Amino acid sequence: MNFVGNLTIGAGVTDLRGGWDKVWSAFTSGWPGFATFLTLIGCICAILAIVIIFVAARRGGQGIKQAMGAKSGGLLVIGLLLAAPSVIMPMTLGIVDWALAIAVNLYEMATNSKRGTP
Repeated sequence: MNFVGNLTIGAGVTDLRGGWDKVWSAFTSGWPGFATFLTLIGCICAILAIVIIFVAARRGGQGIKQAMGAKSGGLLVIGLLLAAPSVIMPMTLGIVDWALAIAVNLYEMATNSKRGTP
């Protein structure tokens, strides 16, 4: 049984990432460079928050949970929200597309059916 070949048949079951890319490109077409600016600031905030958390955990001998105080936790959330439209959303939607394609293929293999046929 060619399992990998069967899994690639279902590629394109959904295109959530492609839809998001269209929406985001339509939004940013009026402001060139806006998406890059948001992503850059968001990534810097997230990296800075992670460094602050690890340094605090290293110096204080405390766990990550205690080291992740209001300042570093808030900075991490702000960084992730700023990076979300250009980095996190496409990555997450791509993973969901992949998982749905696998689920549809496994269902088709289990029921011995193909999409579009009753």
